[in-house]
Amino acid sequence: MSEPGAELWLLQAESDRLCAQKVWDQTDHRTYCQTLAKYQQMVEKSVKAVFAAMKDFGIVGLPNMGYNHDLAKLLDALSRMPKAQENKNLQMKVDGLLTHYHRGEIDAITQLAPKRPAQPGDLHRINTEYPYETAAGIWKAPASHDAFSLQQVNRFRILATYLHGGAKKIVSTLRH
Repeated sequence: MSEPGAELWLLQAESDRLCAQKVWDQTDHRTYCQTLAKYQQMVEKSVKAVFAAMKDFGIVGLPNMGYNHDLAKLLDALSRMPKAQENKNLQMKVDGLLTHYHRGEIDAITQLAPKRPAQPGDLHRINTEYPYETAAGIWKAPASHDAFSLQQVNRFRILATYLHGGAKKIVSTLRH
């Protein structure tokens, strides 16, 4: 089964960026969770764009990207890209985009995507869309005044913008 190409992932990531900009109101904490959700999606789609481009050119491969928010397998595949001489410049770009620091930030924002508790009895963890538990039976909404901070929105806006720009450069390099 074929999968969407890199350009489609980039287009959708750009749509997420535009939506995040429109929804974010720094003076209204209720918009922070929605803004972060769009930045999380922008990060996810930017990574998937790089992976799709590499896969299209036969450089990396996994069965499929799927519809989950877990980017670990894709990031690992990109970091293990074949080190052939013809891929050296490309590998440097990918390594520069996905530094240890940026992978940590990607993991941090990915953790904000909604996910069911792993085991019965586990707490519903903080996420950008659904009520979550701060302690057993103590629920909070992502739109609560103290769920997310202005600093978090700015942190992940910078990450999403950086990754999207880098993904566009890598996809462009492969297309030319």
